[in-house]
Amino acid sequence: MTHMKLSSKEATEAMPTAMPEKPEYPYGLRLRLEKEELEKLGIKELPKVGEIFTVEAKAHVLSVSAGASQEHEHASMELQITHMGLGEDGEVKSAHLAKKMYGEMKDGNK
Repeated sequence: MTHMKLSSKEATEAMPTAMPEKPEYPYGLRLRLEKEELEKLGIKELPKVGEIFTVEAKAHVLSVSAGASQEHEHASMELQITHMGLGEDGEVKSAHLAKKMYGEMKDGNK
């Protein structure tokens, strides 16, 4: 997995206006799960702040964009998470989760 933490320069550039603290990660990488989503994911008791969870997700690509100007090039894509698994760090069972998310593979592998 790739660590998405912003460098000091990126954090400074990411701030649209003066803010008391620089962001640690890019805008849009934070997930907020409400009561209904927590119930769907089987979270019965809220974790402690600072606890680490593993997230595995399936997402559809909603849009892509790329272009260039004299000053810079840009590229982006927007994803809609459609399926998600959540567990305490290392708890998500990849094979079991993959089977739940994607079903049986056509070549007979599970």
